[in-house]
Amino acid sequence: MKNLILLALCFFASCQTNKVRDVANIENGQTAISELTNKKFEILMKSDLSGENRQSFINYINRQRDFYYIAQDLMNKFDTQLSKIHKIKTSGAEISSPDLDIFQKNKFQLRIAWEFSERNLHELLEMYELVLVHANDKTSKHHLAAKLILNQWPQWMESGWSSGDQLAIIALSQELSDVNAEFLVSHPNAKTTNVNKYALASVEVRKKAHAQSLVFAKKRSHNLIDSFIEKEWIEFKNQSELEKGIDDESRSPQATEAIEPAANGTGTVTGNHFPPQQWALTFDDGPHPTHTQEMYAVLRANGLHGTFCWLSKNIVAYPNIAIEAANYGFSRASHSYTHAQLVKLDAAGLDKEITQAAVDYFKVLGQRPTLYRCPYGACGPSNSAIRQLIAKNNMVQVAWNVDTLDWQDKNPQSVFERAKKQIDVLDHGIILFHDIHPQSVEALKLLIPYMKNIKKAQIRPLKEIITAVRGKSFESP
Repeated sequence: MKNLILLALCFFASCQTNKVRDVANIENGQTAISELTNKKFEILMKSDLSGENRQSFINYINRQRDFYYIAQDLMNKFDTQLSKIHKIKTSGAEISSPDLDIFQKNKFQLRIAWEFSERNLHELLEMYELVLVHANDKTSKHHLAAKLILNQWPQWMESGWSSGDQLAIIALSQELSDVNAEFLVSHPNAKTTNVNKYALASVEVRKKAHAQSLVFAKKRSHNLIDSFIEKEWIEFKNQSELEKGIDDESRSPQATEAIEPAANGTGTVTGNHFPPQQWALTFDDGPHPTHTQEMYAVLRANGLHGTFCWLSKNIVAYPNIAIEAANYGFSRASHSYTHAQLVKLDAAGLDKEITQAAVDYFKVLGQRPTLYRCPYGACGPSNSAIRQLIAKNNMVQVAWNVDTLDWQDKNPQSVFERAKKQIDVLDHGIILFHDIHPQSVEALKLLIPYMKNIKKAQIRPLKEIITAVRGKSFESP
């Protein structure tokens, strides 16, 4: 039964969620808009200014809101089932297989909803970046249309805010704010959309918006997306026994204490077989121009270590922040180049996301990564081309078994509660945060005292725990 609990809680560190393709390309540290988005943008710009092209951008925003509330609904179901499992566990009773099945289903469906949301979000952000480009280029044939769209964007955001979609607007605004910041690096005098009102919403505002969003999520009407997500779950359920047999990471690699770069189970560390109350903190998707250094400050104030799993495109964009981590003794891992869905890529795509990511990591940081985290935790089955290339680059794949869901949840208190309950159930492992969200920083401030003072947990550098588990030194720059 304990293995079933571990399998359910670390489920997305090992499953294959082949549902979304990250179409962003990065060349020499600069974002290149995908060919597909460029084509769609050109089609939109060919329409007249009667409102059709402007409505298309509103549709993107509305879809993002809808996806967000589907994910909120599913997150609420996940939290409800987690609370049930936590209550059973802390009472000393046995957790039933049906309860674990429901928990696994909730988490699977939540991840699929998130991927739908992210696919739309990526296209929306690329469209927004194209608007910035053309609105700030007076020689562009789309200058006037793009300028009109840019001028009307604040009105669209305010409309969503006023209608009550506040958490969805906060989430979108945080993303738009990052696009603005990156664009202004190369275009310092450019006109952008000021979304700081929403992106920098206070903790209290985010808490109220979070509670409101859960109410909206419960009341929403189900649609074809819900049917598709249910279908995906059934398909996965039918294949689950086969997948367990191929790549059951609840049993490996720590069960054999063999952690080495390899395309099989020994090439992955999950945290499931760490010593009791041994924990490692990991942070994904940075470095971020603001929140990464806030994470540094929290860790340093508590005398703790973290492992930062970063995108090479961001390492190239923010080299000083990436280099600074070494001054505090923090480890850095590769998290691909652009956060692409690896299982959707051909050989050339994998080479960019794994090999080239490591090369550019080395160019900035002076050392090659020894740890690699697959985006979405999707590395394919044992001996997949993805795992083979990770091993060829002499890296160990690092998964997780505690998912804070801080990418979805904007409320630091509920992020903390979710992490706390999983920690209580598991007793050891690898905790997943992201260093690109403000709520993640606040949630970490809540979690550390609980782990140190209540759980009496040992929060150690991941490389130290790996060294202890495998019985010989493991270095992570």
